[in-house]
Amino acid sequence: MVKITHAMLEYKGKMFLKNTKKCSVVVTDYRKVTLHENPDVFGINASAKTYMIECKVSKADFRNDHKKRHRKNINKGLGNYRYMMCPKDLISKRDMLPHYKGWGLLYFDGRSVTQIKRPTVFKLTEPVENLNILLQIIRSVYHGWDTEKIFVRKVVNKKYKEKKQKALLNK
Repeated sequence: MVKITHAMLEYKGKMFLKNTKKCSVVVTDYRKVTLHENPDVFGINASAKTYMIECKVSKADFRNDHKKRHRKNINKGLGNYRYMMCPKDLISKRDMLPHYKGWGLLYFDGRSVTQIKRPTVFKLTEPVENLNILLQIIRSVYHGWDTEKIFVRKVVNKKYKEKKQKALLNK
């Protein structure tokens, strides 16, 4: 059996947000952000919904996570939707309470990601934190920093595309 690493979970978390949640921008292990929280995976979709995934490969890491300052108030921090992601059966739904009330739970079995628990929507008291991470991502893409950690979906404006195709046909 393959040992599941933190990097594997981050990659699978990125793919989950990209493909399942249809996020237009996804960033992994992004430490350039000057926030009180540095998520393992963060994404935003076209509806401006933000998603955050914390990846844990050990029980000890999971137990230490709830001691973080930004976990004290559930409406502070990043993500309208928050997930804990771990190897299959490392963390149970019961383990999530009380510190991660409202969080979703994702299992990775070495092949695929399974959503064990759906998250509830967090009404953020500091939505500027989500905006700050997006501004940092834009700055990084502009300067060419850490671009391997950033996924940006190409958004195609259908009306523009149709207009361009008609112009080509009329030449």
